[in-house]
Amino acid sequence: MGEGIGNDHLLMPYISSCSIACGGHTGTEKSILETISLADQYKVKIGAHPSYPDSENFGRKSIEISNSDFTNSIKKQISLFVLCCKKNNSRIHHVKPHGALYNDLYFNHVLVLLFLDVIKELIPKVIIYCAPGSVLEKEAKRIGFATIREGFMDRAYNSDGTLRDRKLMDSVFIDKNQVKNQAVRFVKESRVLSYEENLISMPIDTLCLHGDHPNALQLIQFVNQSLKSEGIDVY
Repeated sequence: MGEGIGNDHLLMPYISSCSIACGGHTGTEKSILETISLADQYKVKIGAHPSYPDSENFGRKSIEISNSDFTNSIKKQISLFVLCCKKNNSRIHHVKPHGALYNDLYFNHVLVLLFLDVIKELIPKVIIYCAPGSVLEKEAKRIGFATIREGFMDRAYNSDGTLRDRKLMDSVFIDKNQVKNQAVRFVKESRVLSYEENLISMPIDTLCLHGDHPNALQLIQFVNQSLKSEGIDVY
């Protein structure tokens, strides 16, 4: 959230936590403060959503960046988020990497350690949102962070557990039943059907829907009601 889409206030009633852009792919002090205040109003847990410093591609493209530049960028984004939370007297619940960085932290051990070093320095007690089975999950646990494994209800998966590249066809689900079915399977079976049609194990603790999805409000309302109909506690 906090990405300038304009629907944050509509989505807040249906979610338990949100990840807020903090200046990498988008986001300013003003937008962060506004989104934090909105989340507090709806009693939604807040987290930082840092990315590669690449607003041109909205953080959705892996970029070549030196270790020092990467560290400085993540430090700048997290520091801004911490400052905004202090101004609003709000508690930081989690950190979740955005876009291409999220995918790269699935396998890239060097980037994972650089990323976690910054988080440990600035907000050591925070929870790390991560993909199940990722290097980020393993290293975060090793260092001592609590982790929450998440599944994306609106995205296609590769058979190795990574997200299908957005540049490829059918990487983002549009059909509401496809989104609902993936969400239900995640919760009830701890599995996901990959793009290659392989059922893969994926135990999760939370579900994610992208706020910039063109049908985000309709999808979150439909999935929310569908999960309740399945006897699943949405919170």
